[in-house]
Amino acid sequence: NTHAETHRYDVAGLIRLPKAAFSQANAGALVANPDFRPKDTLPGLLTTGSPLDTRGCAYRRKISVDGPGLQRAELGADILAHCNQPPSDLRLMNAGNQLPYLLDQTGVERSFDLTIAEQPLENNKSRWFIELPQRGLALSSLSVSVEEPLFSRRITLIEEVADERGDVGHRVLGSWQWSRAQDGIPERFIMPLNGHRFHSVRLILEIDNADNPAIHVSQTRATYRAARLFFKAAPDAELYLYYGNARASQPSYDMNVVRKEVLSIVPSEVRLGEEESLNPRPWWQPPVP
Repeated sequence: NTHAETHRYDVAGLIRLPKAAFSQANAGALVANPDFRPKDTLPGLLTTGSPLDTRGCAYRRKISVDGPGLQRAELGADILAHCNQPPSDLRLMNAGNQLPYLLDQTGVERSFDLTIAEQPLENNKSRWFIELPQRGLALSSLSVSVEEPLFSRRITLIEEVADERGDVGHRVLGSWQWSRAQDGIPERFIMPLNGHRFHSVRLILEIDNADNPAIHVSQTRATYRAARLFFKAAPDAELYLYYGNARASQPSYDMNVVRKEVLSIVPSEVRLGEEESLNPRPWWQPPVP
């Protein structure tokens, strides 16, 4: 019972008794307590909000809950890429009504590998195409690993951007000097991106070799902050997470009043289903069930 309080008993004097006064006791097999009833987490917290028309949302995912009480859903990069920034369009729905939630945007740091393709040298500058898995990703940093043990190079990160006519241009995201004077130290070079949102899927990594031989990038890795939703729900609830509505404003739930208490409770992790692409419907068409 994680909610049990510490009890105090008047048995301290027993330690002065001789050992002969005690009998050996053995614990039996561990069994479940048939009378156990889990304590309701935040009993005053409402689990139903106001009705909402979700026809303006472009995506949804089913949420599966295993047990009662406080739940937590981690939002991966693929979900956040389809949300507003900040994610004001997130809506938890249960039978046509909103389910209040608490959004922790700090979340946790996650990372994933990226595909790179080396290009021919230009003016003794090494170039790599870096492919992102989808548009709309908001990344906190991008790191690269280089095989050579000793070097000093200027590194530039460039984003391919298209205008309203489809013409592709380039935007410089940053330029840094990376020097390695010891074997393998530092192992990676980290380029801070501060949550920059990418509207294309191709980046260009350029390394100026100056009068030196070209160096070789062996790996690139992207890092982002995975936001988390906290909410209270029952296992039998038919829950869906809706998102992808550019016109949605930030919701306001009473749950924010107990933010400190919610974040101090160990929640249960929910399972998110596959993303369903919805066609945003005009108001006169019936909503997706």
